[in-house]
Amino acid sequence: LLLAQKILGSAEIRRWDADVIAGGTSVRIANVLDLFNAFLHHPAAWFIGLGSNAFTAISAANSEPYSHVLFVDVLTELGIPMFILLFIILSITTRDARWLFRRFANDPLGRASISVLLALLAYQIFLVNKQGYLWAATSFYFYVVAITRLRLRTEFADSESDVFFDGESTSQEELTDGVSFDEAHYDSETQSR
Repeated sequence: LLLAQKILGSAEIRRWDADVIAGGTSVRIANVLDLFNAFLHHPAAWFIGLGSNAFTAISAANSEPYSHVLFVDVLTELGIPMFILLFIILSITTRDARWLFRRFANDPLGRASISVLLALLAYQIFLVNKQGYLWAATSFYFYVVAITRLRLRTEFADSESDVFFDGESTSQEELTDGVSFDEAHYDSETQSR
């Protein structure tokens, strides 16, 4: 606490006070209820949503510019089809992240890099629900795309270097006959020159 007081100002420390957090929770619940009330009373919104940034027009508390709950924003502002699409995208990202983590299970640097990338995505999910909203969540979407792109590039690099990884095995020795992936990749690069 003493270190936090030195690094953070008194206003930042007060944000983490139990009463402030409880007040923020009650405001978010009221925001979500406002959005759901409008969403449920307009059946067409179930398919096409209430529209971009609908919260500012609907909310009884005009002090809040957005609901602070990304998943509710997607459901109510974009409709059920886009909400399903968001969960499909997140499930693909989860699948790709698990594949990458298993792929680099025996590579400490690769595993650490993947872990940091996953931690950054988790942080963005929490952050967008703390102080962000759907239309400004670009960092969140960046990490989603980066994880899937990294999986595709890794799969392509493995196929180019004749390393087969099916996503189930975690033994690199099985994959490269006892040679680490970096050594196998380096050897194949030097032999091709």
